[in-house]
Amino acid sequence: KVLAADATGVRVSTDSGLTLLAVPAAEQSPATGDEVDVFVRPEAIALSRDEAGLGGLDNRMEGEVVSLLFNGANSRVLVRERDSGGEVDIALPQAGEMHELKPGAHVHFGWRADQALCFPASGGDEA
Repeated sequence: KVLAADATGVRVSTDSGLTLLAVPAAEQSPATGDEVDVFVRPEAIALSRDEAGLGGLDNRMEGEVVSLLFNGANSRVLVRERDSGGEVDIALPQAGEMHELKPGAHVHFGWRADQALCFPASGGDEA
């Protein structure tokens, strides 16, 4: 649900209680109270072992690695968000501190508001 919307973006509250910053996917911004769905591409999500590694990202969370899928440049990690219990699909970085990542590991993840698009709600399930 939209908590606030202005020229800089949209502040959304999810059914699970998370607050996210996003941008409207259409030219017309949603109004306060509108139901929306927020989408973020897996490759737009930064992954770090600590919060400092996320820098100034607008949306920051933490969770536990559920599983990893190794498929070359398309490798993914599934993370269960700490507060909501929702699972987030994140593109696995190909180098750096994540090369020894394992299920059960605690990680931080996040993305910029302009990488999160909100659309009018479709009526489907939310994380």
